[in-house]
Amino acid sequence: MPRKRLPARLYLRERKGREPRWVVIDGRTEIDTGCGPGDHQRAEEILGAHIAATRQIDTSTRNPAQISVADVIALYLKNKPEPPACYHGTPLLAFFGLKTLREINGQLCRKYTEERGQTVARATVRRELGTLQAAINFWHVESPLEAVPKVWKPEDSAPRDRVLTRNEAARLLWAARKLRLPYVARFILLGLYTGTRHATILALRWTEAADAGWLDAVNGIIYRAGRGERQTRKRRTAARMPDRLLAHVRRWARLDLAQGPQMAIIRYKGKPITRQQRGWDAVVKAAGLGSDVTPHVLKHSAATWLLRAGVDLWDVAGLTSTSTKTLEGVYGHHSPEFQQATAKAFRRKA
Repeated sequence: MPRKRLPARLYLRERKGREPRWVVIDGRTEIDTGCGPGDHQRAEEILGAHIAATRQIDTSTRNPAQISVADVIALYLKNKPEPPACYHGTPLLAFFGLKTLREINGQLCRKYTEERGQTVARATVRRELGTLQAAINFWHVESPLEAVPKVWKPEDSAPRDRVLTRNEAARLLWAARKLRLPYVARFILLGLYTGTRHATILALRWTEAADAGWLDAVNGIIYRAGRGERQTRKRRTAARMPDRLLAHVRRWARLDLAQGPQMAIIRYKGKPITRQQRGWDAVVKAAGLGSDVTPHVLKHSAATWLLRAGVDLWDVAGLTSTSTKTLEGVYGHHSPEFQQATAKAFRRKA
C-alpha cells in the first residue's frame, strides 16, 4: 500500500540574515506566504485557500473508512474559507489529516484535546473540534455517509476571572529583572499598560511593517496591526500609549537602535520569539504566583483596573482594542457604575 501523503501545512522558515517567514509545505513544494512570525492568522488563511484550491477531492464514496479527514476539511475550507474555519484547519490537519472518518472517536478527540491543550486554551480546542464536526456534517450534506462520526468535545471551561493586584504586578516585574529576562519585563509592561494580546505584543516591531504592528516611540502610538494585515474579530486597532509606558518605550528604543537596525521589540538572544512560555513560567514562579497567572491575565488585569478606576468604557475599549460589547459582558461588573440604578431602587427614601 502506498504511503499516505501528509496534508499541506505551515512551517516557520528561518534563514540566516533574513526575517523568518511562514511557508506552506505541500509534498516537495514550498510556497512563501509572505507572512512574518507575527502574522500567523494571515498565513493560515493562505494555507486554507491553498488546500481548497489544490487538493483533489472524491466525494463519490459513502464509507467512512475510505474517506480521509484531510479531504473532509479541504472540502469544508473550499466552501467556508473565511475565519475561523481557516484558523482551525491548520491544527486539525496536523493531527487528524492522515486519519479516516472511521477512526474518529472519543478517545482520539480526547488525545487531541490533551496535546493541543498544552499550547492553547481549552475553549480554543473546543471550538476547533466544533469546526471538525461542522466539516463532517457539511460532507454528509454534500455526499451522505453510511454513518456520521460524532466528535467528542471538552466541557466549556469556566470564564477566566484572575486579576492581578498592583502588588502582584510589581512582583512579576521584580522577578523578571532579578532573573535578567528584560524581554519578559517588556512584555509585562506592554500587556498591563495597553491590554494588548499575547501574540500581538510578540510581533511588535520598531519600524512600520506590512505584516506586524509597531511602536511609534516619537508620537506615542501603538499600532497593533501592519499595513497589509486585515482586521479580524480579534481587533487590533491603534491606540495612544499611556505616559508611564511611553517613558519606558522611548528608553527601549534608544537602547535597541543604538545597536543598529532592530526589528522585534520582544526578543531573546537577538531573535524574535513567537510564544511566551519558559521565560514567563520562570518569572511567575520566582514571583511566588500560581499557574493561573497566564499571559492573558495581563490584558484581563488592564481592562479591570481601568474600569475600577472609573475610566469611560469607550476609552477603555480604545486603549485595550476590545469591543464595548465584550467589555460590558466580561468586565462590566468591575465598573463603579455597574447596576447603580438597580441598587438605588431598593434604597429607602429619606
